[in-house]
Amino acid sequence: MTSVAKSFIAPLIEADVLLALGTDWCPCISSVVRSHPSVQPGSVTHTEMEMLSWAGLSNEAILAAATRNAALALGLGAFVGTLEPGKFADLVIVSGNPLEDISALWNVEMVVKEGIVVTEN
Repeated sequence: MTSVAKSFIAPLIEADVLLALGTDWCPCISSVVRSHPSVQPGSVTHTEMEMLSWAGLSNEAILAAATRNAALALGLGAFVGTLEPGKFADLVIVSGNPLEDISALWNVEMVVKEGIVVTEN
């Protein structure tokens, strides 16, 4: 899967394309499920991040794709996507440092939405 991911993503990285994370693909395709055992409903975002890592994106670039770049792609960059005064700030708190190991994002400890803890591990 690493070489497949690189063949699709590397040209985009080289062309300096703004990459945004999305979950617009279906984990129900049997060849995709067989290629990565963690591709299950609800985990597609994490898996897409890991695939971007396989393709050579830095963890910092992957986190930007999931936050700032996704907001920019949707035309919502003035409201969400970065932690700044005046923006909405929902947080996902994880155990571990995703800048060092992107798989740390699987270890969700707390989710805060609109200042309210909605889930806590």
